[in-house]
Amino acid sequence: MKKYNLSQIARAANRFHKQGLTLSAAFRAAWKLAKGSGVSRVAGVSLAQRQAVLEEVAFLPSCAVELHRERGNRYDGNAVAVVVSTGHERARLGYLPARVAAYIAPLLDAGETVRAGLAAVCGGYAGLSYGARISLGF
Repeated sequence: MKKYNLSQIARAANRFHKQGLTLSAAFRAAWKLAKGSGVSRVAGVSLAQRQAVLEEVAFLPSCAVELHRERGNRYDGNAVAVVVSTGHERARLGYLPARVAAYIAPLLDAGETVRAGLAAVCGGYAGLSYGARISLGF
């Protein structure tokens, strides 16, 4: 049976609560992260060369996903970049959506470790663009 770090969950829930969630919703979100069952889409995957990266990642058996906090982003003060390692290179896949980043950024700023993994690469058939979903957890 997995042991959970209850103080980490409580700290995350308190940060979520300060961001505007009700206390019960904040604890549900914190437990989702603790269990690794939080899933989010990746925003901005259709920009620049990100479609080519997604096409490459779609056929890899596994790839490392990292979250990088971008405090100096002029569009979103809570910006969190999603970066993938394809074995021979690292590339920015996109960003967490603003609503998700508003909850994850304070955790990263406080030094908490938030794990990320590629949950799915969607689309890419019949001329459609690729999309991506990542799983989030402590």
